[in-house]
Amino acid sequence: MKSSPPGLGNLTRIGRNMSLGALLSLLLLLVAWYGWMAPPALSFGPVVLVLFLLPLVLPLPGMMQGRPRAFITASLLALIYLAHGVMEAYGSPAERWFALVEVMLSLFLFAAGLTFARLRRREIDSQQ
Repeated sequence: MKSSPPGLGNLTRIGRNMSLGALLSLLLLLVAWYGWMAPPALSFGPVVLVLFLLPLVLPLPGMMQGRPRAFITASLLALIYLAHGVMEAYGSPAERWFALVEVMLSLFLFAAGLTFARLRRREIDSQQ
């Protein structure tokens, strides 16, 4: 895969990199949180981990290719993780710091993803 789609402006490239960084950071946080630091007490913990990670992994190929719809999808999915983080921060004091980091990364992914999608769409429209 190419490292960056051709024809990206500086701000668009920064938005893309920030979105990808937030998504990958959120994935790493969830792996560390539910896979290592505080795994679920249920016997099917790996299934829970896969269910948490799968929605974030699905838009990743499109994001790597610079497709605006993939960034919009990731931004909308980030709202689910935002709600999860808020609920965990409120309901589970032992895991509050993980939850607050999840909230921050989700907000960052939401804002950066939509910013990239808007800037990229303007670039595509101006090229036509």
